[in-house]
Amino acid sequence: MTNTNIEILFEQPVRIKQGIEIVEFNNKTEEKQHLLINNNRHYTINNFVYSLLQTISKFESLEEIKNEFSNSQNKKYSEEEIVSLINEVLAKKELIETIKPVENKKNKSFLYFKIPVFSKKLLHPITFIFQNLFRSYIAHTFLSLIIISHILLFASISNQAKLADLINNPISLIIVMTIMLFSVIFHEFGHSSACRFFGANYEEIGFGIYLRFPVFYSNITDAWRLPPYQRVIIDVAGIYFQYIFNLILIVFFLITKLEILIVAVKIICIQTLFSLNPFFRYDGYWIATDLLGIPNLRKKSQEMLSYLTQKYLFRKKVKNPVTNSIKSINKKFFTIYAGVSNIFFIYIIVVFSTRLPFIIKDFSQIIQDCFNVLQNAEYHTIQEISIAIFRLITRVLITALSMFFFYNIIRRVIKTFKNLFNDQPFKINTHERKKSD
Repeated sequence: MTNTNIEILFEQPVRIKQGIEIVEFNNKTEEKQHLLINNNRHYTINNFVYSLLQTISKFESLEEIKNEFSNSQNKKYSEEEIVSLINEVLAKKELIETIKPVENKKNKSFLYFKIPVFSKKLLHPITFIFQNLFRSYIAHTFLSLIIISHILLFASISNQAKLADLINNPISLIIVMTIMLFSVIFHEFGHSSACRFFGANYEEIGFGIYLRFPVFYSNITDAWRLPPYQRVIIDVAGIYFQYIFNLILIVFFLITKLEILIVAVKIICIQTLFSLNPFFRYDGYWIATDLLGIPNLRKKSQEMLSYLTQKYLFRKKVKNPVTNSIKSINKKFFTIYAGVSNIFFIYIIVVFSTRLPFIIKDFSQIIQDCFNVLQNAEYHTIQEISIAIFRLITRVLITALSMFFFYNIIRRVIKTFKNLFNDQPFKINTHERKKSD
């Protein structure tokens, strides 16, 4: 009979939910961690939580769990403390059978909304073929071709196919944007195919909004189960595929001599360089995450800011929430990253906040220009009318996304300031891994 004043949220005897998988987490921390997988949700758990789960898997009654867990931790736990631990750490994360459904709020995705485009079923035959591009001899061949072809191409046509010429030609712009669309989708095929090559599961490829930008994403959260070096290869796989796509464009250029193909090659190169930015959640962010061995890198950078604020501004005795568990060789790199990351986002917030009034002003001017063109349509060519309408539609989208982005900036700034003055409670960290490009 259990005697406790705390509400018990779980069934007795205590049972771990079926389908939960626990594997060793290949991470660069001093303390051994494990990865807990529950219906495509991935959590990192430390030795304390792992030991609690192992104890529950062997014993059913609270009395037995209390005695065994106390022995394993070399600390005397009361039955109420065990109930509280199981409630807060396991039941509320739906890791054990509960008496009634427990509200478990999912962490908000960094994508504002998601629309699946390619299901796992559709991707299966595609990744079956493309996974071969990661075989050593094939990858080395393609990498050599990519490097040589791009050096020769840019050395020979440096003054041709200027990007500025694209802006004044809507037809060329639409063609290049269509090529870019296929390039980005091919990029996402790279991430999913690399996952399959290394034996990790992958889910859908879809479309969403990140910050104020439309992006494609690939859901490859299961890559967390792989060693860091394999995750890094998955991180760069999208860029690798885009440069293979560039090879195809270069071949077509040599056959057709269409300069618009070179414009597309240049834009793809610029876009892949942008995706290496380690502060936004593009490929560079995930590369930095896996090289440093710190999941939720952006969140950890904010926690570092909170720690420094409490320690040096308010003179509190607080523990470093991040670097205490990181291997010493990575501590300096993370500290530098956290500092630069926070400065970068402060800069982005300031620049965008000062730029927003001009975006709104430009929007009103474009509405007026479009209205004037349509009102006097008989004096304008079809191309001029098309350009005016195209500019208006583009500006409507940019302005709407900018306003939404500004709203989220304000909301996150308020949340960050609240966290600066609060100690972080113990949590099981959830890891979402979606490549956005």
